[in-house]
Amino acid sequence: MITYGPIACDLDLEGPGKRTGILRLTHSDNVHALSIIPIPIAVIVGGEGPSVVLSAGTHGNEYEGQVILRELVRELPPESVHGRLIVLPSLNMPAVRDDERVSPLDGANLNREFPGAPDHGPTAAIAGFVSEAILPRCHAGIDIHTGGAWTSFLPLVYLCRCEDDAVFARSAALAEAFAAPWTYLVTDVQGQGGFDPCAQDQGVAFISTELGGGGRLGRETLRIGRRGVRNMLAHLGVIESAAEGDESAPAPRYLTKQGSDGTLVCECSGFLETFREPGDAVRQGDALARVHPVENGFGPPETLSAPCDGIIVFQRTSAHVRHGDIVLDVATEIDREELLRG
Repeated sequence: MITYGPIACDLDLEGPGKRTGILRLTHSDNVHALSIIPIPIAVIVGGEGPSVVLSAGTHGNEYEGQVILRELVRELPPESVHGRLIVLPSLNMPAVRDDERVSPLDGANLNREFPGAPDHGPTAAIAGFVSEAILPRCHAGIDIHTGGAWTSFLPLVYLCRCEDDAVFARSAALAEAFAAPWTYLVTDVQGQGGFDPCAQDQGVAFISTELGGGGRLGRETLRIGRRGVRNMLAHLGVIESAAEGDESAPAPRYLTKQGSDGTLVCECSGFLETFREPGDAVRQGDALARVHPVENGFGPPETLSAPCDGIIVFQRTSAHVRHGDIVLDVATEIDREELLRG
């Protein structure tokens, strides 16, 4: 039995074979006075090889990863695995149940709670369990995100820069093996409490993704995610072969951004009309969208212009926007050598 604050797990994480079970999260409120919240977990242990953590559902309304990892557990027999897979397909199960980004139990964003704590609420406890009971057992990992209900992203891998050059190099190799159309280098994550830097701080090679979004399961983003996870596992030697390649796929491209220069924020409330799509190249001053005002009943629309040159990484998909909402984000394209240098 592994216990951490309000979380208990009696699933054997070490012995050979395939097992599924739950983390038992105890939380008392008006809804859960006499119940536990089950967080699904699976482990597949085969022959000699690395241990890898695969997670999704860190935000409850992001769907592709939750589907992909459940499929993977169903499909992989233990004898095909060289090493160990620890799979958490709906890590933030309280948010998944309510189809929300953050937990309804305490309003906390799980991806900002790492490295977590046993006594700072249920969301911090989930993060802490992963940090202290899962990551020390692992060599590599991935956390699968999408744009959620409100945004649509380029299908990309997030590669976080870390202080340990060797860990960064192994993380970059995971990103290349995943083979998403885009890889986004993030250079300013330290101190923000994310899953990626928490894993890398423990010497775990780690990447995350953004695959589509807009509140639905996308056929193309599911395809990219399914292929990418298997490609990554094949690169690590956990499974024998990668997914079949797509010879017609364009060459991978790379992005980065520092600061908030590329973030376009709405300055009035109203209805958003967009002129471009994620992946489009833009120049500073290009008209990208306009907002038709609500409160200024018959006033003219407000035009929103590109804050800088670059590529649109994500764009808001909901038409109703408020003052302060981020409409889209623009990043700078770089080459592979710049990416690998971090």
